[in-house]
Amino acid sequence: MENQNPLRLLVKNPTLIKIMGTTILTFVLLIPLSSIEDLVAERSQRVLEVSEELQQQWGPPISLRGPILVVPTIGTHEHHFITLDTLSIQGDIPVVERYRNIFRLPTYRSTMLIRGTVKVAPERAPSQESNRVGAPSQDTNRTDAAPSQDTNRIDTAPSQDTNRIDTAPSSLDWNNASWVFLLGAKSDGSVAGHIDVNGLNQPLRKAFNEHGIPGPVLHAPAIRRGGTVTLAATIEAFGSDTLDLTPFGESVAVVLKSDWPHPSFNGARLPTSRTVDDSGFAATWHLDSTTSGMMTSQIGDSLADTSSRSPAITVRFIDAVSHYHQVTRGVKYALFIIVITFVTFFLFEVVARLSIHPIQYLFVGCALVVFYLLLLSLSEHLAFGLSYLIAASAVVVLIFAYARTMLVKESRAALCGLGLGATYGLLYVILREETLALLAGSWALFALLALVMFLTRRVNWNTIGQKPRSSLPSSAPTTERS
Repeated sequence: MENQNPLRLLVKNPTLIKIMGTTILTFVLLIPLSSIEDLVAERSQRVLEVSEELQQQWGPPISLRGPILVVPTIGTHEHHFITLDTLSIQGDIPVVERYRNIFRLPTYRSTMLIRGTVKVAPERAPSQESNRVGAPSQDTNRTDAAPSQDTNRIDTAPSQDTNRIDTAPSSLDWNNASWVFLLGAKSDGSVAGHIDVNGLNQPLRKAFNEHGIPGPVLHAPAIRRGGTVTLAATIEAFGSDTLDLTPFGESVAVVLKSDWPHPSFNGARLPTSRTVDDSGFAATWHLDSTTSGMMTSQIGDSLADTSSRSPAITVRFIDAVSHYHQVTRGVKYALFIIVITFVTFFLFEVVARLSIHPIQYLFVGCALVVFYLLLLSLSEHLAFGLSYLIAASAVVVLIFAYARTMLVKESRAALCGLGLGATYGLLYVILREETLALLAGSWALFALLALVMFLTRRVNWNTIGQKPRSSLPSSAPTTERS
């Protein structure tokens, strides 16, 4: 018996050659897929550039912290930064999408009504045994006098029975007290407001590095009535994309409403309750200084940096998953779609004894790649679901029409088209339901493998590619001639 080397066996078995050629063709198709993925990344970057341009014209993401009651200390350069006992914020945030060519950016004009109160200790004579910061000593009124041995100059630690700063009002300069709101680095040009001071409506003035607070602020005078200081303010903010709020207070209630149906809630605290539907959302937060990590009252010549802390409340006015992100995820499943389609045609070759040329595989593969280009271009103008339906339908119809000749019978082409349509339907579910993506993908792959194994369970792979022997039935064993 003549020895046959593996190379000669490979040449004599065209099925093995076709399997190798189809595998190589599959990896070659990854090259244009990589180019499409780069194109998606380029378009995504362009969206960011357009967003920055629109933000400069309308307003950037808004960051607002406060309010803080700032009271200078008589005879020193220190300030008392006092947070409120109770604070309530009610915000109405209508959203309008601004367009630049085919790109868009959600913008908003927020109106926030802010109410709050804080109680200040009644006037009393300062004591040498008091550990209050900034209290003058009994024996001198000089500003440079050293404090008594039992008195610390700077002691921001709260007393054991309260976390409020219990400072004698006689040491505070209430004539120069101010309400202060801290703004983000880019928010100073897009935030304005007014405040009710002693029955008069006064504007909140913009300043920078004011009252010992670094960065931009809004401030207005504060009037003390008896032992309680009240706040009543209205703030309007022109922003886009995101709204960050960090309210300072012992007990805080925040209610935000908007007509935007796709909010994303982040920040240090999620809403206590919320409702989201097609008409918009309404969300409520209940916060306090012990659970939210918000700033409490401080004393010093400058406010301790609070910008490094995460915002207590963050609302993003964007789609949870953008169409560029969905197209990118879809491209990552392209190899899965190509393999399924090529395996389907190969099974027709094996079971129906057909012969499909590699060029025909190439044309089908190119149609599968063009699907993602169609999806990208359509999703920039239409809703993603509609874009996906149009692109998938076009590719399925094209491959069905081409397979009618390639697979000889129309029933085979219809079966191939139905399978491809079901595969695209599964991919759409995976793209839209991120939480079910792994579950759906893994079980779909298992089902596909089980189907292939079932359809090929009676195939004698040893005879694939050889000429059939007419004298013997397909199930009969074959003998090899010596």
